[in-house]
Amino acid sequence: RIQIQSRGMQRGFFGRDSHALVPVKHCIIAEDSLQKLFQPDVPFDGIIQAYGFKGGVTAVKLVENQPGKRNYDTFPAYPEEITIPVLGKEITVNGGAFFQSSLVGLEMLIRGIRLAVQQFLDTPRTQSARCLELYCGAGVLGSMLPDSVGWIDGVDLDDQPGRLYGERGQGYKTPVGDYLKKRLGRNPDNYGQKQKAMNPNSQTYSLVLADPSRRGLDKEFFPFLQYHEIPLVILVFCDPVSAGRDLGTLTRMGYRIATLRIIDFYPQTSHFETLAVLIREPAIQGVS
Repeated sequence: RIQIQSRGMQRGFFGRDSHALVPVKHCIIAEDSLQKLFQPDVPFDGIIQAYGFKGGVTAVKLVENQPGKRNYDTFPAYPEEITIPVLGKEITVNGGAFFQSSLVGLEMLIRGIRLAVQQFLDTPRTQSARCLELYCGAGVLGSMLPDSVGWIDGVDLDDQPGRLYGERGQGYKTPVGDYLKKRLGRNPDNYGQKQKAMNPNSQTYSLVLADPSRRGLDKEFFPFLQYHEIPLVILVFCDPVSAGRDLGTLTRMGYRIATLRIIDFYPQTSHFETLAVLIREPAIQGVS
């Protein structure tokens, strides 16, 4: 994935700590198929977001570029979608949606998430586990969960949250904080009674998977976990400051960090992803 700044017939990137355009004719780390985007044929002011893979390119013009407000216009001569293989699965990526920038890093991340689920949930008592995926986007991470996870509820402001789940889940287009607040309610006891009355066979979640923005987890996340006593929490952070703050809160709530991995998504930069796997004590014992 790449975002290119365009000013008239010049394209490139912003300079460090500024909004001054640095013209670029060729990016040495971008996918080869994306290089032609640096050679404009018509003037355009704004941001181009594009994905490229083995000759295929999808590109759009971003109108708004904020989480939950990533609106775009189509870009002439480029399709809105592209198909990218991720660990043997074909993923349809929309040019205006969020998708990880590094395919290698994404696959490392997915392998780590799968390993955590297999290690802590693949037992007879947790077959067909239920997962809540927060900040899910299209549902790339959730759709890659092992078959032991039988259902996924995905929450995000993406245009079509969780659209990759297929028959294994459902997406909810709403702010994560609002969703958790509604599921918690002002009175946890009343909330539980209402849920049972609506669906006597409803299950609590065995797993929460979350990939928040740089701001970190919404404040409603913590009382939601505390009330439901979720046994396994898998978190992906793109900012080490919010990661340290939120993991500190969770450990004070009684969760233990079972796995903490740093994944170098963007080599030779200061940016990395943090994968944290937490278990609720003493729900799962004997974890090293």
